[in-house]
Amino acid sequence: MKEKLKLFIPKMIVALVVLSLLCYGFSVFLSSGCKLVEELEIHEDGYFQYIIVGENNRNPDKDNSAVIAIVGFTLSGKQQEIIEFSREINGIPVQYIGYRNYSTFQESFYHFESANLKKMYVHDNIKSVYREAFWYFSENKQDLEIMICVPRSPYDIFVEHNYGKFYIYKSLFDSDSFNENIYWANIVFMNNYSAEINGGYYRLDNITAGERIPSPPLPERSGYEFTGWYTEPECINKWGFETAPVIEEDTEFRLYAGWRL
Repeated sequence: MKEKLKLFIPKMIVALVVLSLLCYGFSVFLSSGCKLVEELEIHEDGYFQYIIVGENNRNPDKDNSAVIAIVGFTLSGKQQEIIEFSREINGIPVQYIGYRNYSTFQESFYHFESANLKKMYVHDNIKSVYREAFWYFSENKQDLEIMICVPRSPYDIFVEHNYGKFYIYKSLFDSDSFNENIYWANIVFMNNYSAEINGGYYRLDNITAGERIPSPPLPERSGYEFTGWYTEPECINKWGFETAPVIEEDTEFRLYAGWRL
């Protein structure tokens, strides 16, 4: 019995030491914010804070191209009422808005905050908008308008869509059933040269009666010069943005890009 006890006591001491080390390590792990992996560096450019990730998973490499996830606003970005999400930053394509923060043990996501933002435009370069990215606006009951300028269902792009007002193309809206916070936009800009590029659409917007159409960023087409926006595909009548359009009920007001070789 004494021999067994002599063997048992050292084993218990070793077990207690190991357990103490594990408990200490776990307490450090918790006190450090439950860090799992090194936190990605947050960069700034203009209105945006962003991280560089892989196109198909977190870490870019030779088989996983580097893309950008915009994960927040800079101080100047927080002052803006209207935000146009970039297509690229420093030559790297933007594909995500928001992103999962893998450096923490519990599931968490980067999120945006702004007391001023009222409208934002999301273009066809965006692969996904992560959940929680805009929960700040929902929690603070800010009436955020989200213009989805790509002819895809918002359910395909936004992981969560229980905040703000989502505006999509009327043709898409009429083809399916959507939640009560999804509407069709009454202003549509057509690229006017190819239906294979973003379905022929360039951009959408939504205005109220008597309001003027916000002038969009200039479109680009390789080998061509943009000449302005017109009220018909033949580019006869050029539209002046100082005029408020008359929009008939249940219709879109369409403008078409003009091009010159």
